[in-house]
Amino acid sequence: MDTPPLSILVIDADGASRAYLAANFERNGYQVFTASSGREGLVVAWQNLPRVIIVDPALPDLPADEFISRLRQDRRTAKVPCIALSERGSEELAAGWRTSGFNDFLPKSSEMLPTLLQMV
Repeated sequence: MDTPPLSILVIDADGASRAYLAANFERNGYQVFTASSGREGLVVAWQNLPRVIIVDPALPDLPADEFISRLRQDRRTAKVPCIALSERGSEELAAGWRTSGFNDFLPKSSEMLPTLLQMV
């Protein structure tokens, strides 16, 4: 019996970033769900229960702390690892995201993919 692939949800308002991540995760054997906004991401997360959520906290419709709070308040997604992935990567912002409930932070860069693949 085949084991289903691990699933990842990528939430990013930037279509190019979303497509890049999805294509690379799929090429590495992951099942990938995508969303372009926080509200859409919450619905996709609650419907599909991904193993890991990767999100750019610069969501067009929800503040990052509200997004993660809603994710953590739902028993289905309360413990799903959630990685913030952003171009704006100061230590202060990263600390704030971790405090609000994100498990980790990575700056968007050309070297992020190998690190992400190790994290998931």
